[in-house]
Amino acid sequence: ASLVSRAGQMRALGDVAFALAMTSKNYDEARRCYEEAIALDESLRVVLQENLNSLDKFECTQCASKLEEQADLALANRRFKEATEQYKNAMNSAIVGSGIYVRVKDKDARISRILELEAATSFAERGEHFLQNGSLQSAQESYRQAYKLNPKFSHLHEIILAIEKKIQIDAASQKEVEAENAMKSQKFRLANSLYREAIQLQLIPERKDELQAILDRLGPLMQGEDAITR
Repeated sequence: ASLVSRAGQMRALGDVAFALAMTSKNYDEARRCYEEAIALDESLRVVLQENLNSLDKFECTQCASKLEEQADLALANRRFKEATEQYKNAMNSAIVGSGIYVRVKDKDARISRILELEAATSFAERGEHFLQNGSLQSAQESYRQAYKLNPKFSHLHEIILAIEKKIQIDAASQKEVEAENAMKSQKFRLANSLYREAIQLQLIPERKDELQAILDRLGPLMQGEDAITR
């Protein structure tokens, strides 16, 4: 009797389309028939809800599968950014926790590691270039970026520390030169200030002692300078 009614006919047509959905991807037709059947006979909603939910899952899985295929192709052609974008789209389309969701998430994680490795390598190469050209601060920053992206490059941390020491030693040496020039110009108070800065920057204990000895001799000279300026 139910087949005689329009609602019964639409349900039957929906069942046929549902059975074919896995092979023909006829999701829309099955859903349309079921929804029309429910509209004609609301009592069918409970009966058909499980099939409607299954159609949603089928459709999500097929959409995610297509996006995964596109991502795999991009990956095969080393278009990493495109691949990771498509893998993320596939995850958004898939049912959370499903087999395809877990698989695509794993692929996306691997792509992220590849991109990070490439970026870290690029920064390390830039750091080497700057280092060879004597641009210590630029080299240090590039190495820091590389190490931040890939802490497994432990040797980079040692390079960063070595560059830091070199920058500090150079700064101390520059302060010494400025202090010596101030001494030659009899600007003893300025020399005193510069030598103190050099001591703060100096990493070699022996040099600190030498600079401190110079500072000790500057006391009387500064007093003489003060007397002149008064």
